[in-house]
Amino acid sequence: MTERMDPVVSEGMTTRDDVLKALGTVQDPDLHRDLVTLGMIEDLAVQDGRVSFTLVLTTAACPLKDQIEGDCRNAVQSLPGVRHIEIRTTSRVRKSSAPGAERKEIPVLCDEQLVVEFDAR
Repeated sequence: MTERMDPVVSEGMTTRDDVLKALGTVQDPDLHRDLVTLGMIEDLAVQDGRVSFTLVLTTAACPLKDQIEGDCRNAVQSLPGVRHIEIRTTSRVRKSSAPGAERKEIPVLCDEQLVVEFDAR
């Protein structure tokens, strides 16, 4: 029987998987599913206590944008070693799957970026 050896991670060091797991607890308030499963988290990078990712909303005028960003920020900043969080927000309108619906994807007019820094003492 062989033992599986997991890579050693320094205590206090957050990994990409840790961030995905934390973001997996954040639910889209309208769709009632987590953001990771819905594919709303892209371009995730974790390095030296800095976490950055793109939050892809389903509409540019999402009325719950601030709530979703806040939930993401709270989930990630609770991870050990995270000192800086950068959330880029964009939107992607999905095409309707209804027969005969000929909607065009609307280009994003303005992407936003939210940067949060805090002292993790």
